[in-house]
Amino acid sequence: MFGPVVAAISAGSTLAGFVDFGSNSLWVRELATQRMSLASVGHRLASKLAVGALVAVGWSAIFAMVAPATQLWIAGPIAVSVILSQSFAVPLRAAGRSDLVAIGMLVDRLVAISAFSVLLAVQIEPTLALWLSMTVGPVTASAVSRWVLSGSQKPTLKFSPQLNPWKGSRHFGLSSAAVSAQTLDISIMDFIAGPAAAGLYGAVNRWTQPMSLLAGAFTTASTPIVAQAATWKDAWPKVKRSAWLVLGAVFMCVAVAYLADPLVIILVGPEYADAGKVLQFLALGTIGAVLNQPLASFLQSLGRDRIVSTIVTSGVAVQLALVAFLSLQLGAFGASLAFCALQTMILILLILAIVTKKRMPRLPSGRHFRQ
Repeated sequence: MFGPVVAAISAGSTLAGFVDFGSNSLWVRELATQRMSLASVGHRLASKLAVGALVAVGWSAIFAMVAPATQLWIAGPIAVSVILSQSFAVPLRAAGRSDLVAIGMLVDRLVAISAFSVLLAVQIEPTLALWLSMTVGPVTASAVSRWVLSGSQKPTLKFSPQLNPWKGSRHFGLSSAAVSAQTLDISIMDFIAGPAAAGLYGAVNRWTQPMSLLAGAFTTASTPIVAQAATWKDAWPKVKRSAWLVLGAVFMCVAVAYLADPLVIILVGPEYADAGKVLQFLALGTIGAVLNQPLASFLQSLGRDRIVSTIVTSGVAVQLALVAFLSLQLGAFGASLAFCALQTMILILLILAIVTKKRMPRLPSGRHFRQ
């Protein structure tokens, strides 16, 4: 029942990633190093939101008319909500306010869960309740992120049709688009292996998200510091105090991998027992994902965004090809193997990239990207 809707939600996240095209990560780095003005971010943000809304409306209209049974029209509103949530968190991330970013993420989850529960209580169809709640959550979080900013930190939204919001974000964008494309694994499975395999995979593929959130909190807090430091040597003493978040996430991954079979039976029932092995390899793969997240972000902050985009895009291309091949042969388990292989490959390549040290070039403060 949930297979097509989960696939549509996954497509919405991917669509949001393509619309963003790395602009958020670029803006965080440039704001943190004071090479981009807040006014410039506001202008670019307004232009990106306008384009994103047009893309989402066009997507939903096309799929609602051409293929309504696929539920892919749902990706439109999902994409808009994700774009809003991630974009409005940029000033907070650049200022190193990971606490407020975390509050926004918590609001997102709590509102989504509450909305889903309320909609089910009033007997709304579960699939409709699911995507509505997952739209309301990020929209509410974006409003909170905007509200907590003081006047001096709040970018003024001013649309300018001549402005290119993605200027300078090419390599960030390639990396971001590739990461977003990872969520196409469920859509590929739904098409190749059928909705049963996609549903089995979708039942547990979000269970490793808390580990990624810990790594994300560390990355969000540390990225502006790394950008300002400009070298690993200067940055490490300042960020190592929070490294326990990553170690804790790795420990959780190991624990979930070890307890995967009983966890699945307890939480979703014996009819999903086959998902135990899927969860096990997803958890093992998430160890790599947990480490890759800060490593890739720190390399980008140090001006190595080109090598990161090469590594990530090639890795994701391999993963999706493996998902198509292995899910046809092994179903949901094949997709988990593909994920594990991808994260391991990316981790090895990022470590090799770190060995080659390169200082980020400094530009005169106030002269780059300013309006």
